Amino acid sequence: MAAAPLEVQLMVVRWVYRLSQHADIDCATLCACARVCKAWTSTAQRLLLRRLRFDIWFTNYNTRRAILLIRTLRDHPLLATHILSVKFEITRWDIIDLDNPYMALLELCPHIACIYFHCFHVRRGFWTSGEVAGRLHTLALRPAVLRLNSDEEVISDIAHIWPSARVLHLRVWPRTASGDDPILPIRDTSSIEALSVNSDNMHRVLPPEAHFPALRDLELVGPTWESDDLRRRLFGSDILLRVRTLTIKGPAPFPPAEVLERLAHLESLAFDELPEGEEDISLPHALLHVGYHIRDIQIHSYEHAKSARSLVEALRALPNLQRVSATYLSSPHHLAMLDEVCRDRGVELEMYENVEHIWGPQHIDWI
Repeated sequence: MAAAPLEVQLMVVRWVYRLSQHADIDCATLCACARVCKAWTSTAQRLLLRRLRFDIWFTNYNTRRAILLIRTLRDHPLLATHILSVKFEITRWDIIDLDNPYMALLELCPHIACIYFHCFHVRRGFWTSGEVAGRLHTLALRPAVLRLNSDEEVISDIAHIWPSARVLHLRVWPRTASGDDPILPIRDTSSIEALSVNSDNMHRVLPPEAHFPALRDLELVGPTWESDDLRRRLFGSDILLRVRTLTIKGPAPFPPAEVLERLAHLESLAFDELPEGEEDISLPHALLHVGYHIRDIQIHSYEHAKSARSLVEALRALPNLQRVSATYLSSPHHLAMLDEVCRDRGVELEMYENVEHIWGPQHIDWI
């Protein structure tokens, strides 16, 4: 291996990291790579520290690990520059305070581009209280990606601290089963370039008059196209005219024709369910990429076959199509039809084991 070019050696290390992009990082293998030789050390360290995750469930859970990491980063400041993403899974608000090591950890990392908060049972107003918000505001952090999976109150609190995030990934879980009034809505949406939201609860944190002048990528999780609230937001603003990438995650039906008609500048469309029936599909003519990313094993049926034929005919009509992607969970009959149309059109067909292996502009993910 020592005789192999350095580029080949580094590809081996990066391959280990790539395999774990959507799972826990294989720390043991990366640590072994860091100790193989000096040529591998820097790359392995950079990948080891690229994404950090802390599960904060009990008072002292993971605290010792954080303290040891902080001590190492203070002794070796260069290592701190490798940290690009930090995820906190918090289920107790009372263990996050000004003296907690996690605050100091954020202060040591100048290049953090993504912060992910997965918070539950956190009291309302904690993140915006004077001392906590003041300390977070003093950080040089301006994360480009802000992922929030929590109650609506917590999402609004944290989003107010970093209003300049360019990618906003929201999973909103209403704390109460009743009531539709928004709670502390996120008012500054001017800098958002990519938005991922579970559609049925988006009104809880985003006001109806929200304006997205910079929005280019939109991911809707479980949209109900018949929802009056969703229709008002999509049709009552210029969101659809601005979007370049639209991802529909399900279970969710295929976008209706009235939505597709407004996507005049759409370049990438990804979905996981075929349209129902055999009615003709008219896709936006500006499309460069279409992704059929089914999530569960599909059993061939007559109804599905009719829908697949409609999709294939729509693909043939796209003048600028460059790429089609699909998963092996689709029925073999559908995959054969996609392969045929791609061969006829001379475009690339990308196949993936499942949606977790799909990387690309249509997938809004943390670094």
